[in-house]
Amino acid sequence: MRKILAITLLLLLAASAGWAASDEEPIEKLIARADVRSDNQAEHCADVARREVEVANQHYTNGDVQKAVEAVNMAIAYTQKALDAAKRTHKRLKETDLTLRRTSRRLSDVGQTLAFEDKPVVKEAVEKIEQTRSQILALMFTQK
Repeated sequence: MRKILAITLLLLLAASAGWAASDEEPIEKLIARADVRSDNQAEHCADVARREVEVANQHYTNGDVQKAVEAVNMAIAYTQKALDAAKRTHKRLKETDLTLRRTSRRLSDVGQTLAFEDKPVVKEAVEKIEQTRSQILALMFTQK
């Protein structure tokens, strides 16, 4: 019984390590994949936006506000690219919306930790991401 439990635990640990490693894919590779026209382009662009929010959070934490604002602007740009790709392909809309929702929520959480003078940029970015999400949701539920 202990042997089965130990093997199961090792398998779960190995699976979670592989899952964490896939999340740590270099952002340059994600950007390259997002810039290629494909059926999954919208989802890839949303992934880049999500990662850029994490980059922005790191820069805010390190006190480098200018680089953080650049990362937030990059996240907004890739959110817009995700919308454009979604309009073009009408594929992977649900996954794209879910990723953008996580992105928006995370950016909002990051904004709560910032100094007062840094919050307006983040608040505006969250609003833009939410507008994009609304447009993607409209694409999901429109008649063809």
